[in-house]
Amino acid sequence: MQPGKGLVGKVAIVTGGASGIGAETARVFALHGAKVLLTDSNAALGKSVASEISDSGGTAAFAAQDVCDEASWATIVAQAEENHGRLDILCNIAGISGRDPKMNIQTSVTTAGPPLIEQTLEQWNRVRRSTRKARLW
Repeated sequence: MQPGKGLVGKVAIVTGGASGIGAETARVFALHGAKVLLTDSNAALGKSVASEISDSGGTAAFAAQDVCDEASWATIVAQAEENHGRLDILCNIAGISGRDPKMNIQTSVTTAGPPLIEQTLEQWNRVRRSTRKARLW
């Protein structure tokens, strides 16, 4: 895809920006001119993606966020508005698979999480909370 300038002057928050679809969305938005605040619970990977975008000439910053925590949303939005004076785009991409938290990135074509039959009720509820509740704020 050739970079365009359709997002110049726009400010975007991308949750789940440390890896996968979230990281690629942050990269593409920046390529097209957006200023991106990417968030994730994995600070090491998130900072790495933000640095990669900045090193490539884009504008990006990282903030650690638990998307299930309502208070964190006010902080993240305030950070975007304080740093850039506005917020135009919100991409709620964060989600969890139920995998071991030490597994940062899916490395095969099979799922990174355990099969459903092997998940505990606690793991299942955490996945559901992440995919439902995080969208409310």
